[in-house]
Amino acid sequence: MNKQETLFPIPENILEPLLHEYKGKPRLVKACRDQYEIKSGILDDLIPKDHLARDVWRYVEGLDLSIVLRKIDAVEGNVGRPATDPRILLSIWIYATIKSIGSARLIAEYCVEHNAFKWICGGVNVNYHTISDFRSNHGDQLANLLIQTVAILSKNKIISLEKISQDGMRVRASAGSSSFRREGTLREHIVLATLLLNDLNEEAKKDPGYCKARLEAAERRSIEEKLKKIELAQNELKEIIAEKKRAQKENVKSLKT
Repeated sequence: MNKQETLFPIPENILEPLLHEYKGKPRLVKACRDQYEIKSGILDDLIPKDHLARDVWRYVEGLDLSIVLRKIDAVEGNVGRPATDPRILLSIWIYATIKSIGSARLIAEYCVEHNAFKWICGGVNVNYHTISDFRSNHGDQLANLLIQTVAILSKNKIISLEKISQDGMRVRASAGSSSFRREGTLREHIVLATLLLNDLNEEAKKDPGYCKARLEAAERRSIEEKLKKIELAQNELKEIIAEKKRAQKENVKSLKT
């Protein structure tokens, strides 16, 4: 019988232990991942070197924010509380938009709980009012910048509007699957980015809590899909082991005859 070919050949010494019965119930030191640990480290280690949040930050660093900076009253040599770096707030809003988040309250939560947002903040305390005020203070100017940024990143394939858009959003309904798969002009990407931002804004106004529920539902779907793939991989491994057992039995029979 021909040996079954696999993409990654499995060494004999890995499969052999699986072919024997346990002598008894093994006593094991098991992983425990729900316990707290106190670790020391630097914020830059929170995310990989190729993380999207770093791309967003590099993009924002190259922008001319002099118009925003001129509006800041706290300047060197004068008293007053320092202002939050607008590059942090702009990066937060861009990254949140890319992650289909339009709620300032949810963004504030993520700045405390999620590594990418924590990395962008860089140790700066950014609360809901700071995030919300930055958007309201810059209004259409910020909205246009968000649209243009998402469109540019999408056109250059740094992000995928198909992955960002969720079921029920107008960006998906208006574009259709074919629009996501062909090369579009910057104007077409701007149209899709505008629809996305409008959807997120309406969602945040009507039901801020729905944004979190939608993201959690999407995360559950992603986990379920991965579990199915893992199950398929496990079944494939079982079949490989069963095939090996059958081959060994046939070899034993052939030796006896």
